[in-house]
Amino acid sequence: MISIIIPCFNIEDSIDNLLAMYKSESVDDFEVLFIDDCSTDGTYDLLCEKCKDTVNFSVLQTSQNGGPGVARNVGLENAKGEYILFCDSDDEFDIALLPDILNFSKTLADCDMLVFPYYTKKKNNKKYVDNYDTCGLGEDVARRDVARSAGQPWARLYKRSIIESNGLRFPKRMTGEDKCFVVNYVANSKNVKKSNIAFYTYVSNGSSVTHKYNEAEMNLPTTFEILRPVYHEFFPEIEEEMFANSHLLTKAKMMTGAKCASKQIHEWFVNENKKYPNWIEKVNYKNQSRYRKSIYKAMYKSRALKIKFLMFIRRILY
Repeated sequence: MISIIIPCFNIEDSIDNLLAMYKSESVDDFEVLFIDDCSTDGTYDLLCEKCKDTVNFSVLQTSQNGGPGVARNVGLENAKGEYILFCDSDDEFDIALLPDILNFSKTLADCDMLVFPYYTKKKNNKKYVDNYDTCGLGEDVARRDVARSAGQPWARLYKRSIIESNGLRFPKRMTGEDKCFVVNYVANSKNVKKSNIAFYTYVSNGSSVTHKYNEAEMNLPTTFEILRPVYHEFFPEIEEEMFANSHLLTKAKMMTGAKCASKQIHEWFVNENKKYPNWIEKVNYKNQSRYRKSIYKAMYKSRALKIKFLMFIRRILY
């Protein structure tokens, strides 16, 4: 059985559409856990009312508002399935493909994680993130590549046995919790396979917490600082690349978003660059966009004014 875990917060107006995606009379062997993260509207009561007659739907609630990671932890503690899927309440899911996902996973006895292609929907358009038509069924995926791209928990199938035997949970933080969970999961896995089933559509939302940075986040460790021992032990070949992308770049976004002074930004980068003095040689520099090349150079040379300018342009464009 597959357990689908969905964090929910203030979705009162879209509950009918959400439930319609997961209701099916032709698909068996799955459960859906809706976890209300202490919504301030009628989300919890409405979910309870509308799900009471659907046997494979469960509605739970966090003890206090803590973000999607905390809600997913509540789902993990109550899930019964052999496999776990994480979904977001504002994204789209093709329930008709669930039997294919389950059947495919059962044919791969040695597979600890399945990764899937997915759609991105932005301004009412859909596009493939991955060309899954050319992807072979059961194709091996390097674990370091999953760790490198571990930005979200969805479009991946997990074994609950691995999660529970290693005590894996999402850390209690509002940003980067997904990457922490996925990287730790992959570190405790042996084999990762790729599927050609695109069942998930990520609906891009500019108001997502991922796009917001504030001064309160400044004192929190970056995901790289949390995961550094894991990278060092299991994925040393990408450690310095992750230092650039999950530490320097993340902090640049936060510091400019919090309108820190140029002197403060400059001094921080001078100090941090000493930790990996040649990190720029370890990132995939040549195949990056013009923006990435420019921001890498600015961060490596601790040029605060250029960092602030590039981040300003990035916020305008994205």
